Amino acid sequence: KNVSLDLARFKSEAGRVQIENLRASTTIPLGAKDRHTIHLRVGCTLARGTDGYEIHSLLCDLAADFGPDIAQIKPQSLVATAESVLVKGVLLENASANVTTGSTPNLHAEITTQAIGTDWLVDVEADPKIGQGRATVDGALTTFIVQQLEAKFHRPPGSLLTLASPAPLSVSVEFGDGWKPRKTLGRVSTGPVVAGSVPITAFEGNFSFENNELAVTDIILHQKENLARGIYRMNTESLVFRFLLTGQLRPIDISGWFSDWWPGFWNHFDFSPSIPVADVTVDGQWGRPPLTNVFAGVEVSHPSIQNVMFDRVRTTMFIR
Repeated sequence: KNVSLDLARFKSEAGRVQIENLRASTTIPLGAKDRHTIHLRVGCTLARGTDGYEIHSLLCDLAADFGPDIAQIKPQSLVATAESVLVKGVLLENASANVTTGSTPNLHAEITTQAIGTDWLVDVEADPKIGQGRATVDGALTTFIVQQLEAKFHRPPGSLLTLASPAPLSVSVEFGDGWKPRKTLGRVSTGPVVAGSVPITAFEGNFSFENNELAVTDIILHQKENLARGIYRMNTESLVFRFLLTGQLRPIDISGWFSDWWPGFWNHFDFSPSIPVADVTVDGQWGRPPLTNVFAGVEVSHPSIQNVMFDRVRTTMFIR
């Protein structure tokens, strides 16, 4: 039996959901005694909620296993597409979702969309009954995301990163009971960026976030002739941080990460003949500059210190 429903406009009794041009159709075999699959297609030109979401040109195809007892309906797959989805001020365009279920309670979903200036692919494995799962996200770090991070950590606009173009980003999130995030892992790589007023030619690194602890590891930083590797760790509640950097580095080139004392100190040195091999450790607390400590080990050939030439200099400095 073919069944269809067409409504020009629908509004829930409480007025929280409004749907325009709702269309639904399915085919139901009457009198069937065995289990069989039914397909339900639902579409609308607009779905809007009072909590701020808005969906345009929505089309859903649902396949379900259907038995003689209506209570034995078991969803098998859902394919949904939308021209655009507006959620909390973020516009998702050309969105699609493909959801399948297996013999276990787990479901698998693959979602693609375009949002905040880049393409996104989201892959989800989850158990909806207990609210556990894993999601991987492939997209890009964009200016919008940087702005959200600056707001979260109470940093002034433009103080973290200024991107020349979206930077490839891969993230994996593990959820515990009740969809509480347990651990986040990811990797990002960029072309030219400005990090805290310091121009960087290229950057790449892995990051993790668990129990308010942010770690950025395997950092590779290119800047002019500088090439350094490092680690950055921070507690996102206390804002206590530690940054370790080692490699070929002209200290004056990272002056933007420090106050005026840094360039004032290194201006007494001339490293023109060769790039110093440096190990730098910086620890402190964001928002409290007096707590910052800097340990710097430098080794360099043929430097000049206050216009005095040396064959070789090796030194360790503590600066506070």
